[in-house]
Amino acid sequence: MPKTVPRSALLALLLTAPPAFAHNGAVAIAVPVEGIAVDGDLSDWPADMASCDVVLLGWGDAVDDENDFHGGFRAGYSRSEGALYVAVEVQDESIVTGNTATWNAQDGCEVYVDTVHDGRWRPRMYAVFGDSSRSGTGEVATTRVADRLRYEWRIDIGDARAGVLLGLGVTVHDKDEDGSFSTMTWGMGRNEVLSPYLLGDVALAEQDVSLGTIQGRATWEGSESGIPNAEIWIQSLH
Repeated sequence: MPKTVPRSALLALLLTAPPAFAHNGAVAIAVPVEGIAVDGDLSDWPADMASCDVVLLGWGDAVDDENDFHGGFRAGYSRSEGALYVAVEVQDESIVTGNTATWNAQDGCEVYVDTVHDGRWRPRMYAVFGDSSRSGTGEVATTRVADRLRYEWRIDIGDARAGVLLGLGVTVHDKDEDGSFSTMTWGMGRNEVLSPYLLGDVALAEQDVSLGTIQGRATWEGSESGIPNAEIWIQSLH
């Protein structure tokens, strides 16, 4: 299965990291950030940081266009704090919030983090729904301005340094006044809390880098026949 990885980070990760368990193929870069206040105001984030789209329909009703829904996120980290920062921005022409804990009755956001990254442990889930319902120990703030929703997260990850590879999932729930409901994801798959294999990967890097692509095909020895659902692990021999 094709997997996108950062070119400049790939060699360092292969030489220093344990086996990297491929998740759903989505890859992001997190860069160092300083002075981030978790208040839902993203003006203290670097303006030139790359954003990853959260636009894949994981469940529910298809969205009409970018006015109906368009989401994206940026990721950064602080080595001194041992923390991952995630800023999620959503354009949504119909914002529905309330004080109920029902996840599919209002707009919301979920972030999943796998710091172990060995394919065996369930990710940690952090969520906010509407105005008051929250889960997980991460720090989060939300703001709403016109047709814009912002979710800002700070999550303790312990080891926060260049070369670390984390499992990450970002999901946005979109409830509209017409009763439609959509769960939008960054990478393919939903219910990320059930399996680390449904997550994407975020590489902690010293600076933002362009993304390259590794592609491959698994076949039976002596044959051109492909092997469906094959898993390929990449591991340094050094």
